Amino acid sequence: KDDLKSKQFCVAKDTLLFVREIEPARDDASKLDDIRFIHYQPLAGAWIAAGVEVYSNGKKVFSEDYSDIQANVKLDPAVFDPEKFSTTHWEK
Repeated sequence: KDDLKSKQFCVAKDTLLFVREIEPARDDASKLDDIRFIHYQPLAGAWIAAGVEVYSNGKKVFSEDYSDIQANVKLDPAVFDPEKFSTTHWEK
């Protein structure tokens, strides 16, 4: 509860979903990073966080919202070929 120097993760009691990670900042261990996984929605028999927020020392420094999330999508094997990484387009 009061230990902010150790890495921690939080799971929602009612859903058992991973909702938060707290850890010392990578670039400055005296600062605290707080990553929150939000906007969970059902997908293919499971749950997916459609949003992520990152706070550093209590200030939001980054957020991302995902849309058109799909499961069980067939991917071109070239996506996994390191030699084709810079030319393979996995996002439309």
